[in-house]
Amino acid sequence: MSKCRKCDVVLVRGENWTEGMAKYNNYLCQTCGNIKSRKFRKANAGHVAVYNREWRKVNAEAISKYRKENAEAIAKYQRKYAEDNAKHLAEYRRDYRNTPEGRAKKNAAEQAREARKLAQTPWMSAAEYAEVEAMYLYNAVMPGTWHVDHIQPISKGGLHHPSNLQLMRGEENVRKHARWDCCDQAKAAESAIQGKLSLLLDHAQRF
Repeated sequence: MSKCRKCDVVLVRGENWTEGMAKYNNYLCQTCGNIKSRKFRKANAGHVAVYNREWRKVNAEAISKYRKENAEAIAKYQRKYAEDNAKHLAEYRRDYRNTPEGRAKKNAAEQAREARKLAQTPWMSAAEYAEVEAMYLYNAVMPGTWHVDHIQPISKGGLHHPSNLQLMRGEENVRKHARWDCCDQAKAAESAIQGKLSLLLDHAQRF
């Protein structure tokens, strides 16, 4: 019976003992192995970054092929990882946003998003503007964390229009991020039709 040399837990191959560790008789459970790996990456951040960058360049084609062939499994793993490590990821993102690089990226992303939003905001009636404002007001005054979410993300062609907006709990919207269920044809079609009708109406009123 093999045990972890750090925490003395019984090692079960394929469960808490990875195939790689077992292959080379490295008696570390997955938890202890992850801790050791994180410490090494932190202590050798510069070297690791250079190595990873070069490795991705050399293996770009193989990486792209693997991601295409395993897109569903990768997405499932990422969702589970995000759920299991929500607190750690939130702390990491908060710390990163406070670095000069993080602030610069955040500002650039916000500016790009606002530009897309302006370009993808169709003509809206007074009632539609009021509906949008009401959603943002609700988001601001209600207890807890609420986000006004674009059902079809702005980055994927969605309109900044009431038909494409919904209120979501903050944690749900963070998990959703820029994902969009393109198979949800009902919502997508309704959003697209209403957006196009608004643009046509705007065009008709101008001429």
